[in-house]
Amino acid sequence: MTEDLGLFQLTWLFFTLIVMGKWLLRNNWGKTALDGCELPENEFNPADAAIAFAMFFGFLLFSNLLISEDSAFENKMIVTSSISFAASLVMLAFLNKRLKDGVGPLFKKNPVMVIGQAIIYSIPAICLSAIVFFITILICRVFGYDQVEKHQYLEEVFGAGNPETNKVILLYVSAGIVTPLIEETLFRGLLQNILSKAIGMKWPAIFIAASFFALMHGNVQHWPALFVLGSFFGYTMIKTRSLAVPMVMHAIFNCYSITNSLLSEMSKQTETIQALIK
Repeated sequence: MTEDLGLFQLTWLFFTLIVMGKWLLRNNWGKTALDGCELPENEFNPADAAIAFAMFFGFLLFSNLLISEDSAFENKMIVTSSISFAASLVMLAFLNKRLKDGVGPLFKKNPVMVIGQAIIYSIPAICLSAIVFFITILICRVFGYDQVEKHQYLEEVFGAGNPETNKVILLYVSAGIVTPLIEETLFRGLLQNILSKAIGMKWPAIFIAASFFALMHGNVQHWPALFVLGSFFGYTMIKTRSLAVPMVMHAIFNCYSITNSLLSEMSKQTETIQALIK
């Protein structure tokens, strides 16, 4: 984002701004966008939010006990992914117990339809979050902070150059499958539905859940962009009545970020080879 935008990026940006502008005008600045969208009947109570986070942090703590800072990246990925997957199943079981019709209806859509809707919603979501991230970086630079923070695992895989294939594959599996499963179950499936019932309003519940989603990630520079992304995830869950759609959107975004880092590294290597040939 800090480099000159190419034709593809400019087209994507232009398309996104037009789509979002039309959406805002058509839905009275978003106020009527979710009218008629019913939430699944549930038996949530405010204490369930504490239970959900207790489960999440409990599994996280257990994961940290099994690995250390000196652990090999492969071991970190395998241990954290395995425990996170188990945590996802526990939280899905809890969600299934609280929803009147269980989690079945949230995953009942045709897979082709789920992927199609996820792609459509991901196009503006990724673009807007990238714009917000770019603005955040500019603001940081105004205040004298020039360093751009990267995700811990992206830095670990790509930071030293020449990323190992097995590490890249493990990163794709973890970020593309396990992370969307556990985070969307927690923040959209549980927290957002709990908040929606507690406060009786959809948008505030979406924004609060998105705020927690952003804050749970360590990089402060990423918080505004992650809030935008989390809001898109929350909106699509209600709009499509599917938890699978934001999960796939989350997977698309994570895989997009990894692919960007991979292509950037390949570009650097190509430039190095060309310089040596000359």
